[in-house]
Amino acid sequence: MKEFIQKLGSYSFWFDIDRGMYHKIDFAILCFGALLLLAAIAVHIALLRGVHSKATNPLKRVRSVLFWIGIIEVVWFAFRWQFIPFFGTHFVAGVVLIVGAIWYGYAMKYFVKQYRTDKTALEKEQQKLKYMPDYKP
Repeated sequence: MKEFIQKLGSYSFWFDIDRGMYHKIDFAILCFGALLLLAAIAVHIALLRGVHSKATNPLKRVRSVLFWIGIIEVVWFAFRWQFIPFFGTHFVAGVVLIVGAIWYGYAMKYFVKQYRTDKTALEKEQQKLKYMPDYKP
């Protein structure tokens, strides 16, 4: 572990492609991309099965983030496999992961800050419409 942390500080780890071997981190990034794709499929299935109407659009955003970051990471591994000079570096994978984390945080912000209040307001409105059909807010 200490050796790996020391590698993270080196220029060659971030910008060179070792043609002789693949590192464990390369396969870890591939597996992470595959897991993101599986999570995107799970969110898509949840959307098809039906979720609360206030959660549909934010879940679509989350699905898009998971899908595209997963695809980009898998494509990155293909670039790494083919020794494509710039796009196959760990630097590009790191940038993609950082941008993906920021994008995911932005997509999840709605669930953390606003979802509960919107859901309770919608449920109260539906209750009023259920028992008072002529009620118009």
